[in-house]
Amino acid sequence: MTTAEITTDRKTPASTGGSESSAPEESKASVHPRAREGSAGSPPTQSPRATGVRAWLRRFVAYFDPPEIVAERRPSLSEVVRYARRAPYAPEAGIRRGLGVGYAFVVAVPVYAVAYMAAWVCERPARLGSGLALVAVFAFTPAGHWCGRGLAAAFAWAAAALT
Repeated sequence: MTTAEITTDRKTPASTGGSESSAPEESKASVHPRAREGSAGSPPTQSPRATGVRAWLRRFVAYFDPPEIVAERRPSLSEVVRYARRAPYAPEAGIRRGLGVGYAFVVAVPVYAVAYMAAWVCERPARLGSGLALVAVFAFTPAGHWCGRGLAAAFAWAAAALT
């Protein structure tokens, strides 16, 4: 085996995405058997139910890990829809899958679209300046005045509801 083949064998996918990272700890652990396995000093084995609950709890907590935004790209809108239609969170058909797809189209896709457009505008100072100029011009039109009053009423309602 060459050095390139050895290092390639040691690479495993990272837990947060598709990037690869070297895992020498795993390779050492698989080569060297544990000396104390099965000895009197080893901890007792847990019941299958306890390990099942632990595994479920670990998956549940991992579900709330924030995404890696520094080194990974966020999914496109088509990937969000594809995930809603085919992901393993629900059976291929049924009410849970229908609710997931409905949520994707009603909530996730519009929120992603607005957030992606806001991020795109904020990427460059010229885009941000142009966007602010357009908002300022729009604010002086009748439609802008109507939108401003509507937003003010919505914010006042939200403040009243939260206090």
